[in-house]
Amino acid sequence: MGRMTGFRAEKRVFADPKTGREVVQLTGDRSQNWGAYAALCPFSADERYVFFDSNRTGSWQIFRCEIASGELVQVSDRAGVARETLNVPEPGREVFYTAGPRIWAVDAASGEERCAVDASAVADGNLHSYLTFSPDGSRALIMYRPRSGEGSTLAVAATDGSGAIEPVYHRREGISHPRWVPNDERTASFCPNPDCQNDLDAPYERRARACQLDLVTGEAFPLLVMPAGWRCTHEHWAPDGSHIYAHRKCVPGWVPTSIVSVPKGGGEITTHYTDDRRFLGHSATSLDGRFMAIDVQEANNNPLLLLNIAAGTVETLCWPDAGISSDASTFGAHPHPSFSPSGRWIAYTSDCTGTPQVYLVQRP
Repeated sequence: MGRMTGFRAEKRVFADPKTGREVVQLTGDRSQNWGAYAALCPFSADERYVFFDSNRTGSWQIFRCEIASGELVQVSDRAGVARETLNVPEPGREVFYTAGPRIWAVDAASGEERCAVDASAVADGNLHSYLTFSPDGSRALIMYRPRSGEGSTLAVAATDGSGAIEPVYHRREGISHPRWVPNDERTASFCPNPDCQNDLDAPYERRARACQLDLVTGEAFPLLVMPAGWRCTHEHWAPDGSHIYAHRKCVPGWVPTSIVSVPKGGGEITTHYTDDRRFLGHSATSLDGRFMAIDVQEANNNPLLLLNIAAGTVETLCWPDAGISSDASTFGAHPHPSFSPSGRWIAYTSDCTGTPQVYLVQRP
């Protein structure tokens, strides 16, 4: 089997036992099937297809599922494909994924494949699997361990296959969660390693969960810094790029948890929603900026929530009941919600059936 091999549909539609809301299960075999990481896009622009990672052929590869028919097609056949690596950036015609030191792009409809970025000359090993892009999709923010030394380097790479890669920022202690800011050609964010948020004796800049980075000058400054007794995780940018959302958690104990934001460039913390008992984990915002899908990190007993951001109200969409922790289930899958471009669909992953599978639920 190889690229463009078709597989029988595994789609089934059922009513969520607790909410009665319709849920679409796209995968259902005994292999592992994982959707995109939280807040990244697994949907083609026309919302005909959803992309996911699967090891059903013996190695991790990218697959396409047609939502209407459930038809499955393998669209990659390369060594070194990373789990939860994919993203479909603007204009939404290609799915991008990492394999070793390269990024590959596959046309969503035709399946035509091309090498978008080749970083083999500068990267020592694999590219970081977390892919985000410039507003028009013509450049990718990539992260790698440089051949010349230790630590992590952030670089801007042209996605046209030209090989243009411009290193922007290097941190010897490492970096995680790089994100290009939407609607902004020159701004990104990243999380500095190690996480020193709980070290109140550390200087202010060392306690930042996330820093803002100028992709032209290479200058960075602390952006998300919580006051004593709190920490924040799993930040993502508002679709208009005006502010960055994060999950603020009590230390110790996690709850209460709040969805908060800080303006781009820094400023006061705004609280949008607080939950006194549920462990809010990851979230994604619809492109119109009105709604946020939020997963809950309580093993095998977790709802997927929908927050009306302006009203500050929450309703339960369905219960993924994902494993969350490898101590509580074999795979410890996290739902990692992602919106479709129109906001109609929310994709998530759950291992409630025994192996990770990909699901969709409609926004009310």
